[in-house]
Amino acid sequence: MRELLRKVFVENAALKAVSMVLAVTLFIVVRGEKDVQIGAAMRVVYTMPDDRVLVSEQIDQVRMIVRGPWSRIKRFDERDLDPIHIDLREQKAGIFRFESSLIHGIPPGLSVISFAPPSLELRFESLGSATVPVSVPTDGEPGYGYEVVKLIPVPAKLEVKGPEAEIGNLKGVATRPVSVQGATQSFTIDVPLASLPRNFEAVSARQIKVRVEIGPRQDSVTRADVPIEVTGLSTRSGETAPRVVTVVLRGPRLALDAVDFNAMRAIVEATREDDENDGDRPKRVNVSGLPAGVAFEVKPPEVVLRTHKKAPTPP
Repeated sequence: MRELLRKVFVENAALKAVSMVLAVTLFIVVRGEKDVQIGAAMRVVYTMPDDRVLVSEQIDQVRMIVRGPWSRIKRFDERDLDPIHIDLREQKAGIFRFESSLIHGIPPGLSVISFAPPSLELRFESLGSATVPVSVPTDGEPGYGYEVVKLIPVPAKLEVKGPEAEIGNLKGVATRPVSVQGATQSFTIDVPLASLPRNFEAVSARQIKVRVEIGPRQDSVTRADVPIEVTGLSTRSGETAPRVVTVVLRGPRLALDAVDFNAMRAIVEATREDDENDGDRPKRVNVSGLPAGVAFEVKPPEVVLRTHKKAPTPP
């Protein structure tokens, strides 16, 4: 047994080594020339016609199968290829089939044998245009006591192109939301347009300059059963009917927060005539003790002032 192993591995060792090298080399050469296949993803770009719009679904990417020798396939990189370009300017409606002639830059010795999907449908409509207003949505809330007074987009209108049969249904375009979170001052910002409906595009502007006007937030506060005080009487006594009113205060939120309701008074001012004669007379109710910028409304706005002689002071 030992003698047999020695003959197999030791005798003519040089010749056997050369045979082994030749066998490995032949295997590599044969394997390198054997055809294999590999998949690749290709981006698709379009040149659109000027007077028509493509309304069928666009394909942005196709898969293709490339075949060739392993020695070339292993060096193949799809990123080295140009995108598939489809010129639709003179293309008629129907089925467009992907062909290997659309692939530019593929290395020699390799071939494209199939595409997935193999084709795409082309449907066109006449191109129409319309000028529509630009709207600006907001996101968040301004700082306490402030509000968005006005949103001014520039331009305020845009020309949009799209399928002629659908362009009349487009009532406007919008920008992406503008954040007003915590804002207490007006500001100007450039905002991109939001995505338009499929098959529509803005002709000119892609960015809209927006002026955001921030101002004091207007609010109201209501106080019911506020007693009425009568002033201006010296020789007579007076009382009102009704004796209490409801006061509605309106103004900036920060100014309303500063109202001292203990100092606020509902007042009816008597005249000299009221102080000299008994009787019932209509009077408007005024409100005092309010900070600047706060307006008021009294409900009811008028009451009846009843005056009469003071009772004599007992001895």
